Amino acid sequence: YADRQFDALLAVELTEHLLDHATFFSECARVLSPGGKLFLSTPNILSLKSRLRFLLTGFHYSFDPLDPARHDGLQHVTARPLDQYDYLARRHGLQLMEIGYDIPQYSSLALLWLWPLLWLSSLYLRTDFWRHNALTLLLGRKLFVVFEKPGG
Repeated sequence: YADRQFDALLAVELTEHLLDHATFFSECARVLSPGGKLFLSTPNILSLKSRLRFLLTGFHYSFDPLDPARHDGLQHVTARPLDQYDYLARRHGLQLMEIGYDIPQYSSLALLWLWPLLWLSSLYLRTDFWRHNALTLLLGRKLFVVFEKPGG
């Protein structure tokens, strides 16, 4: 596609299937017109359900052990937290505008008692608590992110 050809791009449940996110964000930034938006959805690995599953199995929610014999593109090969998507987008000239989720997971709601422990952990590690521990991130099943190309 030509440079600056699109006002909006939609990547629904795509990025978890990609190995090269730098090229993905580079191409999105190239074909978006100034003021254009990239709408992205992906499994929310920041949810409490996903965090607990990773602790117990080594695999995030919606991510299973990879079958090296499968090359059909249907496996979830890359689990990225929100800050990595933000970092890659910024490197390619896109700005994070909105974060949302689809529905709360009942299993994550049941684990909400862990929230104070996350807060204490962030104090100890001196990290930005809200960056990865907002209730929408802890409870949501799918992560929805909107990026914008400046200049519109």
